[in-house]
Amino acid sequence: MKSAIQHSSDLEEKIKKKIGLVFEVPLVGSWGSALSLSSSYAILANYSSTVENLVDASISDNTNSIWIIGSSLIYWAQKYAQQRMLNNLGFESHKIIWHRIRGMVWSQLYPTIQKEVKNNNPPTILVIHCGGSGIGNPHNTLKGLQMYMKSTIVNISQFMPKTVIVWSHILPRSKWTLCLSNNDGENWRRRINSALATFVVKKTCGACIKYPDILKRHIITLFRKDGVHLSDLGNDLFVNSLRNALGMFLSTTDRFYHTTTPTCTC
Repeated sequence: MKSAIQHSSDLEEKIKKKIGLVFEVPLVGSWGSALSLSSSYAILANYSSTVENLVDASISDNTNSIWIIGSSLIYWAQKYAQQRMLNNLGFESHKIIWHRIRGMVWSQLYPTIQKEVKNNNPPTILVIHCGGSGIGNPHNTLKGLQMYMKSTIVNISQFMPKTVIVWSHILPRSKWTLCLSNNDGENWRRRINSALATFVVKKTCGACIKYPDILKRHIITLFRKDGVHLSDLGNDLFVNSLRNALGMFLSTTDRFYHTTTPTCTC
């Protein structure tokens, strides 16, 4: 049986030979410093199959790409990243592809992914930031919406079995137009985020991104006047979190960015 050190050396050599990646792993609160992927793996004392599977995915049928898919929040996040010359979020190892549909609803998610896969290989990582517009819909219940969203995640996972799915937490709003009260909207949002994050990680061996710095009490500074879309400062925090989280997912076995939830046992 190989020791942890031997396994570390073997995996490091595999990465050097088959990928040879160098990318930036950003640190929270800054845009980070450049690290080699092999050296970032070397700091781990023990390895799970998760890391090796992620490496294998990036050198098999999947292209070295990361898809970020969502509605207007993703549209404006990309605009902000472009203005800061960070359209690829500083990564050299993977190409960031932004799939943004303004006004996107959950029912558009799976068909959009199916359409994109017709012309492109599935990504190594798929970040999903969608679902907020369905909160409070009178045609559905909270439980019904959760079940519908989970079934979509299962379909995506089966459609792209080598892709790591990432749940990006729905952000707060100052007003939930479909809800009887804003408290109801926030309750739905929190419960959907909790349920979907847990489901994505435990059932698909995916990951999740939480944004603890983007809070409702900061609505005046982090959001535009509509209370839904982010200001420049809000987009800075959002894009920085995306960048940090993706760097973490690519370099460690941790699947929860900015949470203390137990790791996946897959």
